[in-house]
Amino acid sequence: MWLVPCRKAVLLPYKEAQSIPNLFPITINTAFRSTKSQRTYTAATQRHFGYGPVLAGRRLSGNPMEHTMHIPPAEQQRRLQALESRHAEYDPAEHLLRRYFGAEYNYNWYARNTYAHPTFPSLGYAVDLLDTYDDTWLERAQAIIRRIIGIQEADPAHPHYGVWPHLMEEPLGKGPYVDRNWADFLGKLMIHILLYHRERLPSDLVAAIEESLRRAIEAIRIRNVRPGYTNIAVMSSYVTLIGGEALGDQAIIARGIERLRELIAYTREQEGFTEYNSPTYTMVALRDLATFRHQLRDAEAAAIVAELYRIAWEIVAQHFHPPTLQWVELAQLRGLPRNGASALHRTLDERTRRFWPWRGARRPGARRHGRTLPRRP
Repeated sequence: MWLVPCRKAVLLPYKEAQSIPNLFPITINTAFRSTKSQRTYTAATQRHFGYGPVLAGRRLSGNPMEHTMHIPPAEQQRRLQALESRHAEYDPAEHLLRRYFGAEYNYNWYARNTYAHPTFPSLGYAVDLLDTYDDTWLERAQAIIRRIIGIQEADPAHPHYGVWPHLMEEPLGKGPYVDRNWADFLGKLMIHILLYHRERLPSDLVAAIEESLRRAIEAIRIRNVRPGYTNIAVMSSYVTLIGGEALGDQAIIARGIERLRELIAYTREQEGFTEYNSPTYTMVALRDLATFRHQLRDAEAAAIVAELYRIAWEIVAQHFHPPTLQWVELAQLRGLPRNGASALHRTLDERTRRFWPWRGARRPGARRHGRTLPRRP
């Protein structure tokens, strides 16, 4: 079986893996409970590894920053159907998603037993609307983007300039704390909009998005997160470098390349990620690195990102246990149950199940939901 990262990480039989381009071998030592053996996994990468529109699209010219997408009708229909349940959450009065927050504790906001309007999911919804390439939803997507830009802190004198709050109802300073990661998370969505949908949007909105992205990049510069914070270090490098390329700003590009140099030097010194073997944060970093690889133009930065990308997949390969579908060993420290569906499957698209011959049917000695699983070999 071959470990194949192609947006959805899957194990493929040898013959199927042969059909995927750009295969390269990874030889690793894996230690399980009763044996220690040398195993060779093969990781396959695809040029369009990344989020949905990257997978479905192709560049139309030699311009590396042209990412105009042409998606087949079946894929467009799939995306439209996937959005049907989210349309009901849309609040036309606020041009944001409106969600119920229950009584359970969450350190990101004070909202309890009430409806509120989250910023990141709302912008993600707008991006998903644009990614359908159905102009029926273009006006709604534009309204959401304008509303999100209006919520961002735009005062350069503010200590959290360029950052968004988690909820519209809890502006910066009114929530439990200020999550400066939101400059990275929403910043990368702004980049996606510029790269894939610039030509579909009015010029005034494009200018507003560019200014919003500049504010987010400045917030990242002011914060200057250190390379030990792996997933945010990767994300901040991505937003700075690719954002600089999208804006055509050489100073920002140079800063992004320098951030990557610091990150790879630190990673080599530590011989791996500081957020080691984390099912959550490894996958966050891996997805951003995958998108990074697709969009980069600078040769030095591309080599660094390729090395980081390989390191991330080696972590997955070293700790994924195919017989039990588990991300094993230190993953338990991140709250992964010893049994049950692996973090790899929970994190990646559910459609990966079609690649697993045993999913949907019980294997001898195993129960669904992981109550009983065979011992590791």
